Amino acid sequence: MLGAWDTRVAQGWKYCLGLAAAKHDVALHHTMRAVSHHHTMVTPNGKNIAEFTRALHRPMSCFLNTLLQRRGFDALDQVFDHRPTHRMRLLDCEAMVQQAMYQQMQNVESGRVRRPEEMPGCGFDFDLWLPGRTLEVRRPDVYFDPRTQPDVVRLNYTPPPELVVLFGGDYHRLVHAMKKQERETLAALHERRRMQARARGKRDRYRGADAARNV
Repeated sequence: MLGAWDTRVAQGWKYCLGLAAAKHDVALHHTMRAVSHHHTMVTPNGKNIAEFTRALHRPMSCFLNTLLQRRGFDALDQVFDHRPTHRMRLLDCEAMVQQAMYQQMQNVESGRVRRPEEMPGCGFDFDLWLPGRTLEVRRPDVYFDPRTQPDVVRLNYTPPPELVVLFGGDYHRLVHAMKKQERETLAALHERRRMQARARGKRDRYRGADAARNV
C-alpha cells in the first residue's frame, strides 16, 4: 500500500514523517518506501522510538484507508500488520553507511527501477543532508483536518551525528563520499543482476516507473 498507485501516497508519507519526527524530537536520516513496507533511519531522543513509530504508522494507516475509499477501493482492516516493527541498532559508521545504501537500493534490487530516483515519489538525494536543506510538504487533501493540522510540514533530513564527526564536520565532503558510495553500490548491484540473469539464460529487466505506479 506504500507504492505509487496515487501521487498523494508519497505526500502523505512525508507529511506523517515530518509530524512524527517533530512531535517526538527524532532526527530523521533516511527513508525509502517499497510497495509493502518502508525502511527509515533515525536517531531517537532517549527511548522514544516506539512512540515515534506509532505516531508515524497510525495516521498513515488512516490516511491510506481514506484515500482508498476516495478512489473507490475497499478500506483495509490493517495497513501495517500485527507483527512488531523491526528495529535494528547501528553500532558504528560502517553499519550506518551500509544501511543507508541498503535502503537506497531497495527498489533497484527488487527489479522495480534501474535507479533509486526513478521510483515515483521515493527519490532521496544525499544533498538533503547539507545544512539548510528543508523539504516543505503540504497537507494532503484527504483525512487530515485543516482545523487541527498544519498547512505545511517541514521535513529535515540530517546525517547521523557519528558520520558528521567522522568527516570532521565537513558536510559537503560527507555528501560527496555518500554519493560516490551510492554510484559504486549501484554499479555492483547492476553487475550482480546481470550475472544472475545470464546464469538463468535471461535478460536483466527492470519493470520501470509506469509498472510501479500500476501496482
